[in-house]
Amino acid sequence: MPYEIWACGSNSAYQLAIGNDTDQSVLQKVPLPALATMKPKSLVFGASHTLAILPDGRVFGCGSNEFGQLGIAQYTVAKNFIELPGRWSEVAAGWEFSILLSTDGTLYSCGKGPKGELGLGGDVKVAHECTRINLALVRLHERVRDSPVVLVKASVNHVVVQLQNGVFVGWGASRKGQLGAIDHKLSHSLKPPPLLFEPTVLLFGPARDYCVGRERTLLLLNWIEVAGRPLENEAGGGIAELRQTTDENLLFNSHNARSDSAGEEYHWNENSPMTELKVACGWSSVHVLRDGILTGQGKQTHGQVYSHEQYTGPIVDFEAGSEHGVFLTEQNTVYSWGWGEHGNCGSNHDESLLTELYNGQEKVVGMACGLATTWIVLETPE
Repeated sequence: MPYEIWACGSNSAYQLAIGNDTDQSVLQKVPLPALATMKPKSLVFGASHTLAILPDGRVFGCGSNEFGQLGIAQYTVAKNFIELPGRWSEVAAGWEFSILLSTDGTLYSCGKGPKGELGLGGDVKVAHECTRINLALVRLHERVRDSPVVLVKASVNHVVVQLQNGVFVGWGASRKGQLGAIDHKLSHSLKPPPLLFEPTVLLFGPARDYCVGRERTLLLLNWIEVAGRPLENEAGGGIAELRQTTDENLLFNSHNARSDSAGEEYHWNENSPMTELKVACGWSSVHVLRDGILTGQGKQTHGQVYSHEQYTGPIVDFEAGSEHGVFLTEQNTVYSWGWGEHGNCGSNHDESLLTELYNGQEKVVGMACGLATTWIVLETPE
């Protein structure tokens, strides 16, 4: 089955892969000669670059490559999608960097990481080509050993990866506690270190999934645990499942169970109703989809937090970007909400209103939101 990708929004560095550098307030078809017959596994985004990974392990990139964030040295910018060398199983992107997991289980980074985002040590702030991340020291930890990396996620300035045995490893900016509490056996300070330049075993407990925002990491337990900067509740209502705990009160012990100041222990419950949730982080908000109802919590300076009163029908799926989001209805219509200053929410600039982005005949089979960019994937007739 052939597929098409359409995109709109910020485009000053060709990050929409449409061959020009003009912001777009109407969805534009992305030229995809090499991807047309295969649905992308995922799309990930930096400040000005985009990566698309296919089910067969090919990765394509576009946009700024000023610091090598596309993993290839011979371009400073890619105006359309170009293929990166190698075969990959996971990709993630931050402000000016990318993280890639090869099909043989090796982690690589590329781009610019002044706050440790590359995970290559304090002396390496720029990598113009994919450079292997050394996990040797992490592997000495009793909780890690030979467990392979299975998930890779990044936000603006920090990276969190999960191993097959559930252990988390991370690096990058950590001043706000987004990489979790510190191990008090190793430090006399109660404050998290501001930066982690090398992969470090994080004191997070088991979780069925996780997501990362600008200054926070969310763990999906039998509730949603926030590590890092607490979420405001400017829009009212909020997300009932959220638990926000200070670093001083939240620790994860070496037995992979949660404990806090009340002595509570946590073990993941496979029958938890949390398995029915979808959670996504923006820069300043978090949204949860359950039973067709989308709710959010966070800053509301530009309409970033969705209110389910705006649309009364059931919602099938959603995605969140830096300060905006999109959702899909049962009628195959895509709506956007939030801050759309670059056209990422369509031509409407009233942040209090929903915008209809797509209502065509071709079935929507994927959506993604980046840093002021919006993408939809359509299944097209043979």
